[in-house]
Amino acid sequence: MASLARQFREIAYRYPDQLAVKSGATTCTYRELDQIANRLAQAIIGTTVGGEARIGLLLEHGLSMAIGSIACLKAGRTYVPIEPTTPISRQNQILRDAGAELLVADHRSSSLATRAVPILRIDQLPTDRRAAIPEQRYSEDRDAFILYTSGSTGTPKGVVYNESFVTARVLRENRLGVGPSDRIGVLSGAGMNLFRALWRGASIISRKLRIDGIQRLADWLEAERITIY
Repeated sequence: MASLARQFREIAYRYPDQLAVKSGATTCTYRELDQIANRLAQAIIGTTVGGEARIGLLLEHGLSMAIGSIACLKAGRTYVPIEPTTPISRQNQILRDAGAELLVADHRSSSLATRAVPILRIDQLPTDRRAAIPEQRYSEDRDAFILYTSGSTGTPKGVVYNESFVTARVLRENRLGVGPSDRIGVLSGAGMNLFRALWRGASIISRKLRIDGIQRLADWLEAERITIY
């Protein structure tokens, strides 16, 4: 079974000019997403030790989260998405529980980030890095990402998703025949939504409810020509 990183690379090669992610007025094609994720993956590999490393992603859902998630998969690391509005005390709990050794942020979220672990900024990546990275070798049972919930006690509890589970679930769930002509509207893009869209050549169109609200959601769905929501 091909790794999730290789599966994405094949999709990006097949549909380079296809819209991958639209977040607000910002758009990114599959070629652009692949190249940016490669640069971040190189930085992650150079900053962390070994393929067992876990990386916190303090990023908004949409383009930044897509870049961070794919970069971690390319680097052979496990990512842990964290909402930028998460209080620092809770960030520390999640990072400590996950054993994360690095936190990826951007220019917006870095001011809200804990300083308990080193921070790598997406917007400060060197632009002179090569466009491709060698594929990391690891077991198909490696952890792909960990999603944290508050739990009944209020203590963060992590749910681990490994590569083989994610691949099997994406294959099993494609009852709608998702493909490159689809535009998938999402309100959260840290978990399976990312794979449902980008591993099929579809486009992710994200909406930030905290900013845009829900009042004009129907208008947004129509204006963005959303086919799956």
